[in-house]
Amino acid sequence: MIIRLKKSIVIVFLLAFSNVNSQCNSWIQQDFDSFEYTTVCPYIIPGTTYQNSPQGAGFGPSYTGTRHIYLNFQNGYIGPAFDRPYAVCIGQTYRISFYHRDAWGGQNNTTFNIYDANNVLVSSAVVTWTGTAWNNFVSPALTATTSTLRLEIVNNSATLGNNDMVIDDMQIEMCGISETASYTFCGTANSIDLFSLFSSNMPVNGTWSGPTALSNGNSGTFNPLNNAPGVYEYQLPNSGFCNQSPSEVTVDVAGVIDLGADTTICAGSSITLTADPGFDAYLWSNGAITQSILVNQAGTYSVEGSFQSGNVISNGDFSAGNTGFNTDYTLGTGGPWGLLSNPNTYAISTSPSNVHTNFQPCGDHTTGTGNMLIVNGASTPNSNVWCQAVNVSPNTDYSFSCWISNALFDPNVAILQFYVNGAPIGNTFSTAVAGCTWNQYVDTWNSGVLTSANICIINQNTTGGGNDFVIDDIVFSTLCTSSDAITVSVEAPTQSINSVDPVCFNGTDGEIHVDNAMAIDYSNDGGITWQSDSFFVNQSIGTYSVCSRTQLGCVLCQNVVINNPAQVSISVSNDEIICENGTAVMSAWSNAVNGITFHWDHTADTLGSQSVSPAVNTTYSVYAENEFGCTSSIETINVTLNPPISGNITLLQTICAGESANITASASGGMGAPYTFTWSTAEFGVSNTNHTITVSPTDSMDFIVTITDGCESTPLVITTRINVGQIPQPQFAVTNPYQCEPAVFEIVNSTDPAQSETISWIVDGNQFFGNSNLITTDSLYAGDYNVSLTVTSYEGCVGTLDSIESLSVNPIPVANFSYTPNPVMMFNPQVLFSNTSVDAMDYQWYFEDANILESNLENPSVNFPEGIVSDYNVTLIAISEYGCADTIHQLVKVNPEVIFYAPNTFTPDGDEFNQTFRVFMEGIDIYKFEMLIFNRWGEIVFESKDISLGWDGTYNGKSAPVGIYVWKIVAKDFFNDSKYMYTGHVNLIK
Repeated sequence: MIIRLKKSIVIVFLLAFSNVNSQCNSWIQQDFDSFEYTTVCPYIIPGTTYQNSPQGAGFGPSYTGTRHIYLNFQNGYIGPAFDRPYAVCIGQTYRISFYHRDAWGGQNNTTFNIYDANNVLVSSAVVTWTGTAWNNFVSPALTATTSTLRLEIVNNSATLGNNDMVIDDMQIEMCGISETASYTFCGTANSIDLFSLFSSNMPVNGTWSGPTALSNGNSGTFNPLNNAPGVYEYQLPNSGFCNQSPSEVTVDVAGVIDLGADTTICAGSSITLTADPGFDAYLWSNGAITQSILVNQAGTYSVEGSFQSGNVISNGDFSAGNTGFNTDYTLGTGGPWGLLSNPNTYAISTSPSNVHTNFQPCGDHTTGTGNMLIVNGASTPNSNVWCQAVNVSPNTDYSFSCWISNALFDPNVAILQFYVNGAPIGNTFSTAVAGCTWNQYVDTWNSGVLTSANICIINQNTTGGGNDFVIDDIVFSTLCTSSDAITVSVEAPTQSINSVDPVCFNGTDGEIHVDNAMAIDYSNDGGITWQSDSFFVNQSIGTYSVCSRTQLGCVLCQNVVINNPAQVSISVSNDEIICENGTAVMSAWSNAVNGITFHWDHTADTLGSQSVSPAVNTTYSVYAENEFGCTSSIETINVTLNPPISGNITLLQTICAGESANITASASGGMGAPYTFTWSTAEFGVSNTNHTITVSPTDSMDFIVTITDGCESTPLVITTRINVGQIPQPQFAVTNPYQCEPAVFEIVNSTDPAQSETISWIVDGNQFFGNSNLITTDSLYAGDYNVSLTVTSYEGCVGTLDSIESLSVNPIPVANFSYTPNPVMMFNPQVLFSNTSVDAMDYQWYFEDANILESNLENPSVNFPEGIVSDYNVTLIAISEYGCADTIHQLVKVNPEVIFYAPNTFTPDGDEFNQTFRVFMEGIDIYKFEMLIFNRWGEIVFESKDISLGWDGTYNGKSAPVGIYVWKIVAKDFFNDSKYMYTGHVNLIK
């Protein structure tokens, strides 16, 4: 029973299966199901749960992915709810695992059963746990005896809501038993069973194959006298998907160290001696333990190589756990500081800190993550920490090694020693003080006549404090050796060197002479190229690496300098600057005393002084030569010409007759300022840069200036021209210069077209017209107006004609009149017209229906028809002295006279006659009329402001009594607002 309080889970295993393999080095996944689908899960037994398909996040989280199996047991159900078969291979080892948790945090009680194809229960685990934390169920390792293994999950509790569970990531794994091993023979005739090189997990029913046939069946005995080296395979007798890769053993025969023949080296050099590869360790006669050594002295050197072959230790890296060895220590069972709280205990784990709280966290030596043997040292001396019985070959050397480390930082370290068959081999060894520091210790042992041995690691430290250590990667293997020696001699030649410098500066006739009695060839370039002659001739100046080489190949090198003799000197005069057409004198001289000549590039003359007059900038070179033909460096003299005089003059100008123009000439080049300017107009000037003249030609002409400097420069002659243009004479004509207002004038340009490139107009100072020969003005009113015409010629000369008051606009008279009387009455229609026109001298009258229809009088009198009320048109045309006319039209209204009529009796008796009383008037304003009717008591019985409305003889809705009634009428004149009032009476009768 294993109780883990932290997860509140209890698992009780019942094992009932065949051939349980307690250790497996490699599990191979055969089937994995994360239940990532939504269809019905075929492994849920129908009727046992409420859900029969994988569920998503709504039923709690999955271990991986998004779905899982939710075993929501039906109310009161107890028994199997999940049943999943797996096809397996007979003889192979398997384990089944999955993750599970309570669905809602309750308490579970469940059984996980595994059956074979015959329904034989081969594994059963009763599991109880509390909470929703994930638990990982892993079955024991099961070796299949039938072709099927079946997982069954059984609910043991009928308590509602407390036993629902979730499962996810279910898998079955097969133990992989494919292994590899290697073995190397030391050249002896001893045999070995290759099967013994595998772990104890390897089945014994396999067969061997390889380069040659092995003997003794599955043991695979290899005899180096009969069998060839190579790779031998061990295949298990399975088929189909149960096949596993064959295990392999690589067999080699140890090589032999051969350092080669004796050799000679040159003094000051060295040689690398290298032993043959393939050995685990090397030991040279000078104490070196590397494969190669560097030798630079004479002597005899030897080396011995050794290697380990065929580790016979089982589970030496403890990857298979607590198996394959025996010990005087006991397996740790716990205490206040962990499993190894007590001395004389051990544990197999991946880190010391896992088994003791004071131990340090360390990785194992093999991979950093695997198992190691962790020991709390005993206070009993010579306690066996680790022992194992092994098979050995007689008369064979063996290497016994292991890796050790302190479990914590403590100076009281373990004192360990290797033992074989109860006897110590080698010296004691200890771990480093610092924890987690791996060190290897190795000793050797010869088997003699023995064929088996009991090998041990013992601890001789008896101190209780400290003495805690870790062991990993124990090896006990055949130790093969091979050795060889070589003699190295030293050769030491000598050399001397002489050199001869060249005759002339930078010459190539130097020499180098080498003397070495042992040399056979020579080099002057550091050994790149070689020659058999010890003289080097025709050598240039410089540093040479001169070498000589012996028959053995020993090379002596030293630097030799061939010096440069002094060069013939030369000096020259300064560079010269001359003017165009000038002459320069050049000089050269040398420190040489005798036989010196000068070689110029422009002449065969060898004198040191030369006169030249180049036409362009020229560089002259010269060198000196002494009587031995040695030359100086080449020197140069630059003769630079001032540039030719260059200049500019004002470009072509055009002026108008009577105008002046400035002409400016400028200069540069030559020897520079001042310059002299001589003009064709006889003017003369001296200036640093330019000179200006002012001219007023009457006709177009050219102007020439000659520019000189104070040197031999060629004078510069440049020319310009001034064109003289004539001023145009503008002319225009007005079609009709005198008009009545509003007036619009047409004006025509009559200027000579040959003088007119562009024209412009201004009328009345504010009307502007562009380039047009005919213009039409805007409307102008009474007054005189100026016209200005500007003409620009093709040379740009401008002429303007300003015509004063050339346009005349006469005013229009104002026609008007009045008449009397006003108003005109119908019975007196004679009318006198008064002419009030302005600026008129002639008049024309027109009268409608009058006794006179037309008149030329200034103030005529006419009669309109009498007694007729009407409107009559009257027209007056007023004409000025310039013939300008204005017309006015007026209506003369003939008005009616005021007429009043009122009856004295009316009879409102209901017949068709004389039913109302009303009055009749003409010549009044009908909108300013009022009539009142009173009875005899002065009461108003009728009132009206509408002249067309009469009294119907009623009062207050009843017929008024017969009698006399008084009326009063008030009215106003239609024309002059005069007031009229009338009174009278009317007799109402029936």
